[in-house]
Amino acid sequence: MTRLIKSAILFVCMLFVVACSPKDDKNENSNNNNYENPPGWVIEDVVLSDNLKVFDDSVEVTIEASSLSFPVSQESLISHVETGNIVAYGKDDGFLRHVLSISSDQNNITFETENAALDEVIESGSISGTIPLDFSENPSQKDGFGLDFSGEVIYDQNGIKVELPQAIFNFKPDLELKADFGFFSLEYFLVQVSGDLTGSISAKLTCTAEDTVNDVVNLYESPKLKTRVIVYGFPVIMITKLYLDAGIEVNIHGSISVEGGVEISSSVNVGAEYKNGEWKTIGDPDDFQLTTIGPEMNVLVTAGVRVYLRPRIVSKVYGVAGPTLAIEPYTRFNVEILPTEQWQLYGGVKVDVGIIVEMFSKVIANYEATVFEYEEL
Repeated sequence: MTRLIKSAILFVCMLFVVACSPKDDKNENSNNNNYENPPGWVIEDVVLSDNLKVFDDSVEVTIEASSLSFPVSQESLISHVETGNIVAYGKDDGFLRHVLSISSDQNNITFETENAALDEVIESGSISGTIPLDFSENPSQKDGFGLDFSGEVIYDQNGIKVELPQAIFNFKPDLELKADFGFFSLEYFLVQVSGDLTGSISAKLTCTAEDTVNDVVNLYESPKLKTRVIVYGFPVIMITKLYLDAGIEVNIHGSISVEGGVEISSSVNVGAEYKNGEWKTIGDPDDFQLTTIGPEMNVLVTAGVRVYLRPRIVSKVYGVAGPTLAIEPYTRFNVEILPTEQWQLYGGVKVDVGIIVEMFSKVIANYEATVFEYEEL
């Protein structure tokens, strides 16, 4: 009898240990578990929804804005998916979609879908990491990248010509991201760009007309920079690109020939943070050092001129717009010939941040703000 009691007690203890063992957060979506994440990415205490189904990269799929189409030959690879599931795919730009309905014909199986958000598949936990933004032609380059559009004519119409004697941009940035989730909600989010920025922009305006111009020209669009992070078998796909725009704002009354500019040097640290239900910007104008160049002018007018370079870092998650950061060094002239000749040359910088949070949360509103605008005479 004593032996029987001891066996019963041992059996009960074994049941208790099994019942109290931690839940395996890796769930059934383990086809990516052998993938090694980029250095510096930290995945902590993440629990994924049982409603999430992950497709292997070998699945053939045609991706449309509101549907996914698979050849019938792929049926065995997608048969585990039901209406109401959320499906994820980590190849190319990837996708994260709600499955609204499933239909088929003799050639294809079609899922009608809509975009899903990360907080609908991540029950709780934290994801954080840093993306080195090297957009150079040579990915092995360690000193960031540089762009030079000196001599570019950005506007030449109706008697107004604007050219850039200097348009140089050097940047070595990192993009830092952090997201904390709690019970299928986004509790904290950080996006921040940091790195050394140097550059110079000078503008030459010649005008023989009276006009107002506001125009933007794209000078550069980088290749895609893809970041793939695997969270217990669940692929999170981020695509980041750099755009460099040049813009002009001109208000002319008479004829003018004027040239001037600004040099900029900074250890950039700008972005935005969501915490306790509120957004706040990150950035300090004191980090930027500005030096004006010129001006040289011959004027018979009243004129206002603003010319800028605008590098924009744009990130997408599963092909849907996410964080955007823009740093805009500019030069600005004010010239007045009557009643007495007066001129002012400014060098400035403007920093904007925008967060389209659709891919992170269906609840939190999108956020746009000017972090700061700073200029020196």
